[in-house]
Amino acid sequence: MNSTLGAGGLIDIASKLNINNRDEDLGQTLSKWGITRSEYIFVPLLGPSTQRDILGDLFTRSVPRLILGASYRWWFFILDQVNNRASLTTAIEARDSTALDPYAFTREAYYQQRKFAIYDGSPPVEDFFIDFEE
Repeated sequence: MNSTLGAGGLIDIASKLNINNRDEDLGQTLSKWGITRSEYIFVPLLGPSTQRDILGDLFTRSVPRLILGASYRWWFFILDQVNNRASLTTAIEARDSTALDPYAFTREAYYQQRKFAIYDGSPPVEDFFIDFEE
């Protein structure tokens, strides 16, 4: 709304129309459209993702290049990724020292985080005993 009617986002029209800002990504949108949980993949420099979410991740990370054009330097992206990795060092060390299988731990943590984001903090309660009924 603000991008189209608000002069490219300079004027906040949406809040005057009582439209709340929602922090959503392409993976969440595709999930709401019925594309279910897909295979987990780990892409170097991008981190954990799924086949459904990787499209949105790649688009989000390429936006600075699209906006800035030739003046954008890829080393900005690489420097940002190195900074992200450095900020996660403590969490990675804690995971590696406590998890029996760090890969499985990271995968399940990623799936839980995405489910939490898709349902805006209120994921449906799963029935633990449904598998034991058969």
